[in-house]
Amino acid sequence: MPGREIFSKSETDLTLILTTLFDGVLNSDVVDLQNVNAVLFVVFAGVIFDGTHAITFEESDDVGFSSPVAVPESDLRGATFADLIFTGSVMIVPVSVVNNKRFLRGVVTTTGATSGGEISIFAVKQMLTLAPAS
Repeated sequence: MPGREIFSKSETDLTLILTTLFDGVLNSDVVDLQNVNAVLFVVFAGVIFDGTHAITFEESDDVGFSSPVAVPESDLRGATFADLIFTGSVMIVPVSVVNNKRFLRGVVTTTGATSGGEISIFAVKQMLTLAPAS
């Protein structure tokens, strides 16, 4: 069996750079899923000083997210929305999202923060590979 590797078949996007968050909602950069088989988000919670920081996901047919649709928890793999609520300590949570639309983004909602907390989100996309015609 030939050796297998993922590097040449994947692409990584830093969708939300390590940012100190205060009360409010912050959307990550948009991930374009054209020619992508699957996407894995890696959520990194750094130092959380105070507040609650909850991560959810939205998808859309257009890059401008004129009509975003919340991704239901049933479309998450590897984590639940409860796993994506950060109130303290350093954590790394991988979560795969079953996408039904072309564009996807993370949404961080922060409440009760005066000093905030640091969050970043990375998207690892597995690129589509086509088999040769037989």
